[in-house]
Amino acid sequence: MRSRPRRIAVLGVTILAACVVAMAVWIGVRGWMAHRALERAEPAVERLVQTIHGLDEQALIGGALARVADARSDIDEIAAGAEEAAGLMADPIWRLGEQVPGVGASLGAARESAAALDDLFADAVVPFADAAASASDDEGALTSLARLRGPLADVAQETSQALERIDAHDVDSLHGAVGDRILRLRDELTAILPVVEESDRIAGVVGSLLGAEESTRILVMLQNNAELRTGGGLTGTFFELETDDGAFEIRESADSDQFAPARESLVSLPSDALALYGHAPGRHVQNITMTDDFALSGALAAAWWERRGGEAPDAVVAIDTGVLAALLGVIGPVDVEGVTIDQDNVPEALLRDPYLTRDAAEQTVFFRAVAAHVLDAVSKEIGELPQLAAVLAPLAEEGRIAIWSADPSDQRLIESTALGGMRARTLLAGDEGYGVALNNTAGSKLDVALDATFTAAVAECRADGRGIVRVNVALTSTVPDDVVLPPRMAPGLGGADPEDIALQVAVSAPAGAVPESATIDGESVPSTRTSAAERAVISSEVTVDPGETREIEFRFASATIGDVAPRLVHTPLVTSAPTWTEGAACG
Repeated sequence: MRSRPRRIAVLGVTILAACVVAMAVWIGVRGWMAHRALERAEPAVERLVQTIHGLDEQALIGGALARVADARSDIDEIAAGAEEAAGLMADPIWRLGEQVPGVGASLGAARESAAALDDLFADAVVPFADAAASASDDEGALTSLARLRGPLADVAQETSQALERIDAHDVDSLHGAVGDRILRLRDELTAILPVVEESDRIAGVVGSLLGAEESTRILVMLQNNAELRTGGGLTGTFFELETDDGAFEIRESADSDQFAPARESLVSLPSDALALYGHAPGRHVQNITMTDDFALSGALAAAWWERRGGEAPDAVVAIDTGVLAALLGVIGPVDVEGVTIDQDNVPEALLRDPYLTRDAAEQTVFFRAVAAHVLDAVSKEIGELPQLAAVLAPLAEEGRIAIWSADPSDQRLIESTALGGMRARTLLAGDEGYGVALNNTAGSKLDVALDATFTAAVAECRADGRGIVRVNVALTSTVPDDVVLPPRMAPGLGGADPEDIALQVAVSAPAGAVPESATIDGESVPSTRTSAAERAVISSEVTVDPGETREIEFRFASATIGDVAPRLVHTPLVTSAPTWTEGAACG
């Protein structure tokens, strides 16, 4: 007969084993239920991730509120799944299981991840969705933007904190369905965080520019693509706007003829700008966007405006006639001095006919009146910011809109986007990005008759594994042979005949790339070489007669060994130009 102590011991072991089994079953069932709750929300998570990544393609805030509204059902579905999963894993028995060697780490990581996701949605994402819905229903887009800054910042902060909570666990060592789901969650949050943070910063910049919190003074420069500059065209018309809660008021305007040339550059020019363009960008207001560095262009514009007697602007915005055309597509045609200007006839109405039918003074009055009509109409449509931004987004990618801010923090953000100008766009093209800048050298307005095709392709592979990248610009003049041009349209400066299109073409290559040659129609030509922002730059000049096509080509040894995949950006022309790239596997 067994002794009483032994029977008690056996009973105790049995009870303990039963408890362990019961705890395992309890945790297993609740874990399975939590897994199912998160699994049901998985499609909604995938859709929401796609939506969030799509926001950075909307340029500023275009369509953002509508996208949040469309994603509301997904947000609610994820929030419900996260809340259910977090609740199932929050009981004392689950926490007791976290002390068991071997499985405890996975249980703790699963609980903390579910709790982090629950807190993220409950404390930030759902409130942001509520605020977006309220703002979209009850207010204009600009006021909505100002109201959403706080909720959007909360989403960024909570996302960062959720990542910290997940990373506090050794999730890389976890296995099975729990580990896989946690790893996916971490990867998705890691990918989303930069987008959310940038959206928060961009919302602040847009709100600041449009006077969401206090009035802002903006200097708008209208670039004329009929006389090309790196950033688009000569800066011919200037408007000083005051923005307050989205309302525009034109405070003052001026034409480039009202700015007397300076004896010395208004802003100190870097060595690369001097090597390529001399002192022209700093001494003549029409050349502000000759450089590819729009931070320099913005500082020059502010200096020119103050020199004329204006107040220092808070920001400088450069737009071209392509932007005016896009805006006319939203606001409708405008009638100025008996001329109806719509989205389709901007090149003729603004870049050709005025030079043929009006003298210099009449052209100035006409250009200023057209821009004033468009800006005034846009100010009345500011409540449709998402629609306007969606229309303008592709134009920013083409370089037709550039912004400079006097606020250093805003400027740093702007320079990380296509709105930072030609150099920013080239850098955004990546480690194999090439930028082609065109500058008119004859003082003519004939670039409205210029067709161009831009190509960056690997011509061959060198023995050392580097590719020979051929950057080719094919230029065609559609100026008629028998045309008679007025002097203001074709002054024939720089030795060019009045009917010729004369350009300086400069190519900026990736850091580490080496310029090898410059040719026009296959013949070697003189070139200027310098460097800017650690990138090699080479330039040469070309003249195109009426009806002629000429090809200017620069060759570089690629910056990378192995696969070479060049990307290309260029000065925006009057109309979009074909751009083609081709890589190769070298090495």
